[in-house]
Amino acid sequence: MKSFVFASIAGALALTGCASATRTSPEAPAKILKPADYDVVYVTGSNLPYYVPKSETAAPLPLPSDVTVMSSDQFRDLVRRGQTTSRH
Repeated sequence: MKSFVFASIAGALALTGCASATRTSPEAPAKILKPADYDVVYVTGSNLPYYVPKSETAAPLPLPSDVTVMSSDQFRDLVRRGQTTSRH
């Protein structure tokens, strides 16, 4: 009984692909990328290039804050009173 149900479902799925007519879409001209119009961007952890349209308002992401070297006493004081001057 189980094999009959499985065979019926498999047969129905196989035949449903043939029931519709194939679609044809109009041929659109291929878009040619000009290097002067795009910036090449590499996403972190990937070596695949992405071509991004150039923009007047585009800006690089902010860099991480500078590293501060301090003694253990300075760090203890900073933790006790909190950082009162913030760069952000």
